Amino acid sequence: MSKFVDKLRLLSRGSALPMGFRAAANKPKNPAMLLIAGLTQATAKAVVDSGADAGLVSGRDIKVGSLKSLVRKMGDVPLGVFVEGMSREEMSQFAGSGCDFAVLDIKAPAAMLKMEGVGKLIAVKPSLEEGLVEAIGDLELPIDGVLITAEVESFVSIERLLICQHFVELVDKPLLLTLSSVITGDELRSLQEAGVDGVVVSAERSVESLVELRKMIDDLPRAVKRRRGRPSVVLPRSSGTGGEVEEEEEEEI
Repeated sequence: MSKFVDKLRLLSRGSALPMGFRAAANKPKNPAMLLIAGLTQATAKAVVDSGADAGLVSGRDIKVGSLKSLVRKMGDVPLGVFVEGMSREEMSQFAGSGCDFAVLDIKAPAAMLKMEGVGKLIAVKPSLEEGLVEAIGDLELPIDGVLITAEVESFVSIERLLICQHFVELVDKPLLLTLSSVITGDELRSLQEAGVDGVVVSAERSVESLVELRKMIDDLPRAVKRRRGRPSVVLPRSSGTGGEVEEEEEEEI
């Protein structure tokens, strides 16, 4: 089972605090949001030291042998592969090399969803048709989370927040968002309130900015998780009489 997906589900669903002072004191602190950092062989140790919850590498930029070495460098920090232009056989080799999860492009072979032993996230653009967004939650697909690949922005726009809220309302899955720029604590809080469970930053991000982002995430309050997905519709039960409902006549006083 994917360690990263376990973290993601725990965060997305939320958890009740244990009763009593001692129970609360012994409860491990879970982050208010997950930090996933893009990396290379050269930056793996720095990513681990920054406190990132997971690492992510492009399948185009790494070979199976190099991935094994990278997994060892990451230690207990889960490592994922962004699948781009790869076959199921190639991805299976990555999974056998210690890869913890895969981020699949929406045009990736559907057979990859059947891979065992790795978590599976689906990467989508904000402009994805609403019907396809709904299908992510409606169909019984083995998808563990959704990653919105944001466009390049120098700040978090109102449009970006609305897009995140829209996905949360339509899909009953944990939600991740790529960050293309350095953001402020207030912007990060806005993303959290919009329902974002984790942020993905590129491999070009400096170690200093990763450490600062980790600190901002740790300073976020533990927000109450909003309802995800569309509410189920409960149909009224039939009385079983098969006839029309008779109206009771009012008694005259």
